[in-house]
Amino acid sequence: MLNFTYTLTPQWLQQFGNFLGTKVISNKMVLFSGEIAEGRIYFLELMPGLSVMLRDMYVHQPILLRRIAKGDDLVFVYYDMSENRSTHIVNGVVRRVGINSPFDMGIVDSSVESTYIPVLKERVYSLCLFVSKKLMVKLFKGHVQKNNKNIYFDPEHNTLLFYGRIDSRSKLLLRQLKSKSYEHPSFELFFRSTSYRLFGLLIEGFSKIRYPALKLSEIEIKGILASQEYILTQLWLKFPGVRILARMAGMSESKYKLAFKRVFDNTPNHFLYTGES
Repeated sequence: MLNFTYTLTPQWLQQFGNFLGTKVISNKMVLFSGEIAEGRIYFLELMPGLSVMLRDMYVHQPILLRRIAKGDDLVFVYYDMSENRSTHIVNGVVRRVGINSPFDMGIVDSSVESTYIPVLKERVYSLCLFVSKKLMVKLFKGHVQKNNKNIYFDPEHNTLLFYGRIDSRSKLLLRQLKSKSYEHPSFELFFRSTSYRLFGLLIEGFSKIRYPALKLSEIEIKGILASQEYILTQLWLKFPGVRILARMAGMSESKYKLAFKRVFDNTPNHFLYTGES
């Protein structure tokens, strides 16, 4: 098991290099070519408050990559384009992640511990944006009304933020990046521009999430988010029913249906069968 913490700077890369017996190249890349794994981790600092990691590797021996919870202001946005499913454990909840899974995108707060277990002997391909919450709040100022807190990026709420599906435009960008040769002279520029575009689509997507005009307490909003998380963990089961979800969110069925529709622009039932908002 490798225990580590991420930072917006490349200092965390050295832990991977030491663990797998290889050196960090140009302060941005670790190449693996040993018994444990082969491939690379590519890291770039994009701008103040925003960095990106690309993990492209074949793992030959079981590895547990455990990110230790840390009380800083980072949010991690995961996109997993692996063909075969790896394992992601967050808050003790086990999910199989990858392009053929209901869960190929996740947003996790730095204060929540997570463990990634790559699938063996298959290509593991995932990209992760490291984002400062301060940057998120700054970018959302023009999208969020004064009396309408955006709980997703509120530094006071350090919890699992979101799990779901990669949107079609982001998936296209990631497929283009995945097909790009690392040896091509323009690869790093392409990687950088793709990361900026992914971040732009992330901001665009969350700016469209509307909080209800009807008055909701923060507890009720968190209840709706908790019910969304519950739906995503039950995708293979029968729809639990609005009554159960409303009780989970701490509100009446009528209020819950209206609030869910206003927040996610979707009904709970349709959300279950599409796996995304």
